Amino acid sequence: MSSSEASSKLADRAVRKWALQQKLQEQATKKTAVSRPIITIARDFGARGSALGELVAERLGFEHWDKELVDELVKEMGVPESVIAQMDEQAYTRLDLTLTEVLVGSSKAQSGYLNSLREAFRKIDEQGAAVIVGRGAHYVVPHEHCLRVRVVSPLPVRVRAYAMREGLSERDAERKIRALDDARRDFVWRAFRMDVTDSHHYDLVINTGVLRAEAALELIIAAYHHRFEVP
Repeated sequence: MSSSEASSKLADRAVRKWALQQKLQEQATKKTAVSRPIITIARDFGARGSALGELVAERLGFEHWDKELVDELVKEMGVPESVIAQMDEQAYTRLDLTLTEVLVGSSKAQSGYLNSLREAFRKIDEQGAAVIVGRGAHYVVPHEHCLRVRVVSPLPVRVRAYAMREGLSERDAERKIRALDDARRDFVWRAFRMDVTDSHHYDLVINTGVLRAEAALELIIAAYHHRFEVP
C-alpha cells in the first residue's frame, strides 16, 4: 500500500469515527427522562427494507442505524475490524461457515463480537428514538420498548428488480439473492439461535411487492403510534 493510499484510509476512518461520535452526541442530546421506543427492521434482500428504514427515521426525526454504523459502534467498543468483516451477514453462507471460523480465529473472537453487538443495541435502545436496520436487533431490544418490523417481497419481484439494477440475467440475480437470504438467516441463527423468517417474531410484516414505499411508511408510522400511544 502506498503512503497516499494509507493516508486516505486513515482519513476515511477518522471521518467515519467523527460521524459516529456526532450521531451518539446528537442522540444523547435528544434523550428525555423516558426515552422514546425504537423501531427495528429485518428484511429480505432486495425488499427495500433499508430504504424504508431511512424514510421512517426521517419522518419521525429518529436516528437511523444501518449495518455500517452499527459495525462502527462495535469497532469503537474494541472489536477488531478483521473480526467484524468476517462476522458480516454476507460471510455466513453455508459454504463459508468453516472458512469463517478459521479466519476469525476462534469461537472466543466470535463471542466477543456478538457480546459487543448486543451491547451496541442496548446503548442505542437506552438513548431511544432510533431505527435499526438488520443485525437481529429485535432479538436484543426488549419488546416493550421496540416495534419489530419485517419487510418482505416475493422472490420473482426481487429478482426482476435486482437483475435490472445490476445488469444481470434473472438466473444470476436469483442465485445471488438466494445466497444472500441464506446468509442473513445463517447469521441470525448463529448469533441468536432464532429463525429470522418466523413471522411470530414481529409486530408487523410488510410486503413491498404489493405496497408502495409511501403506503409501507404510513403503516409503520401508524403501528408505532398505536403500539406505544405516542403522538
